[in-house]
Amino acid sequence: MSPNGTLIAYSTSIDIKAVRDQVALISIIWKEHAASKTPSEILAIESATCNILIRAVQPALLLVLIGSRSGNSVKPLKVTSLSATQTTLPASNHDAESSPSPEISVLQVQTRKLESLADYIGAILGSFMLPEDAQYARSSS
Repeated sequence: MSPNGTLIAYSTSIDIKAVRDQVALISIIWKEHAASKTPSEILAIESATCNILIRAVQPALLLVLIGSRSGNSVKPLKVTSLSATQTTLPASNHDAESSPSPEISVLQVQTRKLESLADYIGAILGSFMLPEDAQYARSSS
């Protein structure tokens, strides 16, 4: 997707209305993140139903992976900033001496997959750059 919320491609049959809603939410969160003083390379959004991972492959191209969650606990929406070199996620509400929760492990695996796919797409695109979206470029200046 583009940073302004234009859906470029998706991989499975989908409910387009639900995906457009997700894209709008992702776009808003990404823009707020990009405007922050210290934007990171990856955003992880944990919701009650799924994990959403976002990474900019190019300035005008975001890679978004939506993955399942483990467990049945209902969490409020949580946004976590990560760097590409970060191998562990920030501690959650579990005891520091206990083993990591399954949710942390699932999110770590999903983050590694996101990084691998972003590297692969970046290598395929090479020096080709998607044009900046005119609407997004105007709103970010």
